[in-house]
Amino acid sequence: MDNYLFINEVARLHSLTKKTLLYYDKIGLFKPVFVDEETGYRYYSHEQLPYLKQIIYLKHLGFTLVEIQDLLGNRNFPILIEQLILRKDNVSKEISELEQMQCDLEHLIKHYQEVQFIDERDLNKPGIKLCHDRYMIYQLCAKEQSVKEVMLAYRSLLRNLISINIFSQMPYGTIALEPAQEGDNYTTEIGSFITLPGSMGLENEIKVPSGKYAYMYKKGGYYDLKSIDTLLKWVEDNGYTPVGNIYDHSLIDYTFTQSNDEMIQEIQIKIE
Repeated sequence: MDNYLFINEVARLHSLTKKTLLYYDKIGLFKPVFVDEETGYRYYSHEQLPYLKQIIYLKHLGFTLVEIQDLLGNRNFPILIEQLILRKDNVSKEISELEQMQCDLEHLIKHYQEVQFIDERDLNKPGIKLCHDRYMIYQLCAKEQSVKEVMLAYRSLLRNLISINIFSQMPYGTIALEPAQEGDNYTTEIGSFITLPGSMGLENEIKVPSGKYAYMYKKGGYYDLKSIDTLLKWVEDNGYTPVGNIYDHSLIDYTFTQSNDEMIQEIQIKIE
């Protein structure tokens, strides 16, 4: 028996457990050359080891034991190549999803690192900041303009994004559309927005251009007409002209407070 290996030796050489090899034997994936009926010892040949190595490698690549059994059982190059290509495509998709997850985590870390320092002294003090290009998707309130309807519009947006496998942790909040005609104002059309990681060609997707923005930290929830008036008055009093929509970003929401009045938002509008 010098040319054969015991099950413990095979397990040790491949960093497997004896239990794993017994299971492979049971399902017919990797069987010993023979089993001594008197002692119950299993014997494996050296020629079998490359086959076991391939099983281990394919399992490492994400194939199930059933898939491995089919692939190695057929011993067919075209089938094996086809399945390897398919697995590679799946891995590429998984990498893309993980990269997006990484971006979401980075955004959340940065977001909470910044907002933790906002306190009462920072509220209701308009100022100027520079913003880069952003892409958003928005939805207007379906019925009357109210906190409830703004929240429902947001939930609808979120549901639509999830349905196409997008779950963004990017900034979100309330949008007040720029007046479209004479007689309208910034309270005529209200809804919700969610920032996108980039342009995706979605319905109701808009580009928020880079430039100079008037902004203000303030308390209040998803539908705050008083803050809109406050910011617009500051813009006018300081000789600026408002351009485009108003975006009321949610910074501290129900994750950290149970009161709509205790939420902290950052309201913005582009100015010239």
